[in-house]
Amino acid sequence: MLLLVLGLFLTVFSLGFTVEMESFPGLRDNVAPIAVVVVLIGGLCGLAGAMLCARSTPRTAAVLGLCLLAAVGWRTYALAPMLPCWSHESVARNEDGSYTCYDR
Repeated sequence: MLLLVLGLFLTVFSLGFTVEMESFPGLRDNVAPIAVVVVLIGGLCGLAGAMLCARSTPRTAAVLGLCLLAAVGWRTYALAPMLPCWSHESVARNEDGSYTCYDR
């Protein structure tokens, strides 16, 4: 159960890395790769937690697993436009919501 909650926490915690980048236009340091790694670790923790507690508390595992799946999907949807800038130092969010990659 603790792994499921940790997975949900890490997935939501990844928002802290990119919230400024997603909120308003401008040039920012590219921290999207860190957010992707945190989401992956959170998803794996949640999957392991769901597998471990599915036998003892199946309903709770199912509900938390679905919440985790929704959170990971939401973060993946938000991070996907930033991924082409993976190897660049900076990312600029344009007015239309797209991203432009920069190296300083």
